[in-house]
This record gives sequence, structure tokens and C-alpha cells, in this order.
Amino acid sequence: MIQLDRALAHLGPETAPIRGQLRESVEFTLATVLTQDGASKEGTDEFERRSWIDNIQQRMRALKSSTEAERQIYNEAYQLATDLARNRWKLIEQHQSALPTPFFVILLCWLGLLFTTFALFAPRNGTAITVLLICALSMSSALFLIHDLNQVPNGLIRLSPAPLQKALELMEPL
Repeated sequence: MIQLDRALAHLGPETAPIRGQLRESVEFTLATVLTQDGASKEGTDEFERRSWIDNIQQRMRALKSSTEAERQIYNEAYQLATDLARNRWKLIEQHQSALPTPFFVILLCWLGLLFTTFALFAPRNGTAITVLLICALSMSSALFLIHDLNQVPNGLIRLSPAPLQKALELMEPL
């Protein structure tokens, strides 16, 4: 977003409305999607409905470039906007695709059966029990991470609002 803002600034003052819309979109995302600790707010549906990057791309298509240098900057800016649009839809898609519950239940049952079998055939001494407990803890931690990373905005591992806040700081005020 910072690169897009800078590229648009290089194209001249006629890009001020586009840059203003870009800045508003960053402010909107910070205000509606992420809390200070990175948790997701209920505004993710509104984030999905707002087509800010499409509007920016449409406004960019109306720009006229007179020199070769301006055309090069315009192409770079348009490519950045396209990349932003692609990444936005990837985030929306990842947020909506959940880990299938039957898969998770079957995996848990399989691991439970596996460790029960190991426990049945392992010798009854402290070393074997300790190794089984460490392995079970390791597998349960891995499953927890898989489940939690599938819910990044609301899980234990959260998105940081810091990059968007920094982008907002670095975007030149109009």
C-alpha cells in the first residue's frame, strides 16, 4: 500500500482522490477488521463487501500518462493495485475456508488409537512413559497449531495491526 501510494504520488496531483481512497481503506480496515491486539472484529463481512481496490483500479484506468516515464510509473502502480486485489481475495478465501471437522476428528481418533497401542506394548518403566507423554504432547501441540493457524484472526496467533498502522503513518497526508 505504501508503494502504491508513493507511485500514485509520483504521477501527480490528479491522483490525490485515489490516494485519499487508499488511505481511507487502510483506516477502514484498522477500524473495522482488526482490534489493537490483532483479533478480528465482526467487520470482516463489511471488509469483504467493500470493493475499495476495484474502485482504485477503475479510477487508475481513467488516468492519462503523457510521457514514457509516467507510463512506466502507471504500469508499476497498476501492477501493485492488482497484487493488492489478489492478496485481498486470498485473505478473504483463507478466512472462510475452515479445517473440515470430520478430518480433525478422524485424525484425533487415529492418533489416540496409535498412542494407546504404543502404551499397550511399551514396557512399564519411567523412560517409556516419559517418551510417550512427550510424543503425545508434541502431537497435540502440532494439532493445536494447525487448528489455531486455520483461525488466524481469532485464534491464539493473531494478525498484528502494526503493519497497517505503519502504512498509514508513511502514507503522505494529502
